[in-house]
Amino acid sequence: MDFDGATLVVIALAKEFIAAMQRINPVWEKAYWRFVCKDDHYGSNASYSTPTEITLISAIKEKQLFENLNNLGRQLWNSENDPDRRFCVCLLAVSSTFDYEIKFEQNDENRWRITKLDGKSGLPDAL
Repeated sequence: MDFDGATLVVIALAKEFIAAMQRINPVWEKAYWRFVCKDDHYGSNASYSTPTEITLISAIKEKQLFENLNNLGRQLWNSENDPDRRFCVCLLAVSSTFDYEIKFEQNDENRWRITKLDGKSGLPDAL
């Protein structure tokens, strides 16, 4: 893995997402961006929490944000030269205090799903 390149991409992801959250909702506390990537396709979704609710971020309203994050996510995925070691899902968690954490999953494409379907909260599953 190109660790120097990957580190720069992770920092860029966190900065982009935090800046967007400050614009989207000034009272946000935590936000989550989930990126799924395979050889032939990739995509993402996101949510955030405030003191009173959890909201899914609209990919339609925030088209440019998702394009930017997805492009960075794809760069991160490509920073691993060995296809057997690449992640299939990554989860970026950021906070309004500028903390961030990124997690990677290599096998379970359903890990950390973000949805409000079937009574789910909108937070990543199994966090």
